[in-house]
Amino acid sequence: MLVGIGAVALIAPCVQAQVPAAIAAHNRATGGRMDLVSALRLYAPEEERSPYRDVHVERDVRYGQKAHQRLDLFIPTRPPGPAQAGAAAGLRPVLIFVAPQPAARGFPGNARRVYDNVALWAVRQGLIGVTMQRRDDDASWPTGPQDFAAAVSWLKTHVRDSGGDPQRLVFVGAGVGGAQLLNYLAHHEYWCCQGPGVAAAAVLGAPLNLMPRVPTGKAAAAHKSDTAPAIAMDPAHSDLPGLDGVYAPIFIGVPQYQDEEAKRSATILQQELCRRGRCPSVRYFPGHNTISAMLSFDTADQSVSRQLLAWLQQQHR
Repeated sequence: MLVGIGAVALIAPCVQAQVPAAIAAHNRATGGRMDLVSALRLYAPEEERSPYRDVHVERDVRYGQKAHQRLDLFIPTRPPGPAQAGAAAGLRPVLIFVAPQPAARGFPGNARRVYDNVALWAVRQGLIGVTMQRRDDDASWPTGPQDFAAAVSWLKTHVRDSGGDPQRLVFVGAGVGGAQLLNYLAHHEYWCCQGPGVAAAAVLGAPLNLMPRVPTGKAAAAHKSDTAPAIAMDPAHSDLPGLDGVYAPIFIGVPQYQDEEAKRSATILQQELCRRGRCPSVRYFPGHNTISAMLSFDTADQSVSRQLLAWLQQQHR
C-alpha cells in the first residue's frame, strides 16, 4: 500500500516564475545543447557555497558493495516544525536525486558538488536530501535497476538514523538518471524489499525505453538516444510490459529543449499510464534543457521547482 508523502513546508513566495533571460537565450542559441560547464557558470552567482547554512552533509556514503554505489546525505540541523512533521514521530520525507551524468562530481572553484542545489532545495522544503551516484555508459544490464534496488535497501535500513522516513522515499531522476529510475520501477524482478520501496517518482527530460512504441520510421534495433547508452534502449529490456505494476504516483517533466525521442517518450509514458487508470502529472518547462532545469533548484528561478513542489504537496491530500 502506498504511503503518503506527508506535509511539506511551503516554499517562499515565487521570486521569478520564468527561466532567467540569460539561460533561455543560451538554450535558444544552442538549440538546447548547453553543456554542463556553461550552465554551471550561468547559475553559479545564485547558488549557495559550501559549507551550507543549517545543513549537515555526509559525503560518499556507501549504499552497496560496488565502488560507484555512493550517496550524499543532506540533513537539516534544525528540528522539523509542526508543519513539517511526518506521520512517524516527526520523520521527514526523503528526496533522492539521480543526476543526468553519473560522474558529475566537481564544481569549479569551491567545495560543493554539481547538483548539491537539488538536495539543498529538498532540505529547504522540510525533507531529507540525497544525491545518488550510479553507472550507465559502460555498464551492462541490469546495473541500473540493481543500483536503485541497493539504494532503496540502504535507505530503508539507515535513513531513519538521519531523521528520514523510510516509507516516504521520493526519487527524482533527470536524463539518463530518470531512464534508469523507470527501468527499476518497471522491472519488478529487481525490486527491493517485497516491492519497489518508492513512494513517488519524478522523471525529467528522460529518454525512455518503451519498445515497441517508438517514433515512426525507426527500427527497434536502431532506437537509441544521443544522451542514453545503447544498452538502456535494448528492446529486450523495454519498460513497457512492466508498467502494469507501476503504482507509485509519477511526475513527468518535459523541458522545451530536449531531443524528439525524449519528448516522444514522455508522451508515450503518459498515454500508457493513463490507459492503466494511473494518469501521471505532466509539466512543461519552457526555456530549459534537462541540465538547466535541474540547476535552477534552490535559486531565484522557480520555474521548475515550484511545479515539482506543488506535485509533492498533492500527494498528501
